[in-house]
Amino acid sequence: MRRITIKAMCVLLVETMVFVEAFATAARPSVIDGCKWNCNYDEEKVAPYVLEDPLRFLDGRKVAAKTEWRERKVETASSRWRRIVV
Repeated sequence: MRRITIKAMCVLLVETMVFVEAFATAARPSVIDGCKWNCNYDEEKVAPYVLEDPLRFLDGRKVAAKTEWRERKVETASSRWRRIVV
């Protein structure tokens, strides 16, 4: 049985996420004001949002070391994956 490295698994995960996102948007095309993907060029129409702090874990702890940063990257990737799939 072949072993898959963590790097190969991460690459596969990212490629899958890109494919799923592209497929989801391609499945629902719409043409509004000449923009095939329902683009919005007016900043006033954008709904308010808050970007998460990349140097904090989801439970609120600060990222203090290099090893913790790797954990945080995995955490953000998995949360993005859940948002795309669910």
